[in-house]
Amino acid sequence: MSDIYKNCLIVLRAAGERTEDAAHWLLSQDVGTENVHKVKAGPLSKTFRRSAEIAIDSGNKWAVFVDADVLIHSNSLKSLIAFGKKQKQNTFSTTAKVYDRFFCRIRRAGVRIYKTELLGKFLNENSGVFSDVRPDSNASIQMGEKGYLTINSDCVIGLHDFEQAYYDIFRKSYMHAHKHRHHIGTLIDLWNDLGEKDLDFQVAIWGVAAALLYPKSSLAGAREVPMEVFKEKISSFEEKKDLKCGPWLETFVQSVFDKDVKAEMLRNSNTGRIKRLLNRLRKTEPIRQSIL
Repeated sequence: MSDIYKNCLIVLRAAGERTEDAAHWLLSQDVGTENVHKVKAGPLSKTFRRSAEIAIDSGNKWAVFVDADVLIHSNSLKSLIAFGKKQKQNTFSTTAKVYDRFFCRIRRAGVRIYKTELLGKFLNENSGVFSDVRPDSNASIQMGEKGYLTINSDCVIGLHDFEQAYYDIFRKSYMHAHKHRHHIGTLIDLWNDLGEKDLDFQVAIWGVAAALLYPKSSLAGAREVPMEVFKEKISSFEEKKDLKCGPWLETFVQSVFDKDVKAEMLRNSNTGRIKRLLNRLRKTEPIRQSIL
C-alpha cells in the first residue's frame, strides 16, 4: 500500500446500492481490503455521524468518505489525498469530482476528505439530530461559519451512479426533480434522447414524472418516494441482476474515462481558455479604443 494512505481511513458509505460490493472491491484494489470500513446506518444523517465516529475512534488524522454509488478510478484516490493533505491547517474538508451518469458531465458528488480532529469538533458542537438533507454540505457550511475551510479540488476520481438498479434510479431521479428543479427540464430532454436505447434513462424519466404527480413542499418530504408508481411501470421488465466483482470493473471504469471523462475535461479546459481570453479582451478593449 502506498505511503500516501498513512494516517488515512477510508470509509465506504452504503445504502443498499447495486454497486456496494463493486465499490468496495475497487477501493480494496488501491488501499487493501483491511483498510476499507463499510458503514450502513440508514438515513444520511446517521450514516454521516457513524462514519465520523469511526474515523475519530480510528486515531487517523484523515478520513475519506466514499459513497457506494461511486466506482473509483484506479489510483485516483492517491491524487485526491495528496492534494487534501497539502491544504491549510484550518481545512475541514476537501471535495472531489466524479463523472455522473445521469447528468452526463463532471460534477462534485460522493467523495470527501475530512480532517478527523475537526470532525470531532463538529460532532461535539452538534450532538443533537442534524439535517438529513445533504449532511456533508451542511456540515461544511456550519464549520465555514466558524472559519474552517472546505476546498474544492479538480480531481476526477470515479464514476457516479453507473450500474445502479432500476429501483435506485427511479428513487434518485425523483429526488433530483426536487433537488435540481432549476435544470430538470434540460435533463428530461437529455434523458428522452438517451432513453430510446437505454432503459436506465426511461426509468429516470418515470421518477421525474412521479415527482410531478406527487409534489412535496420540501426536499425532506420528498424522501417519501411513491414506489407504487415504480412498481406499476417496472412490471413489464426484470430488475437488474447482482453486479459481479472482478477485474472487468477496472476495465469498465477506464473505458468510460477514456471515452467520456477525457472528452468532458477537454471541453471544460477549452471553455475555460475561451472565457479567460474573453475576459482579457474585455479588460484591454477600453485601452484599444482610447488609442484609436
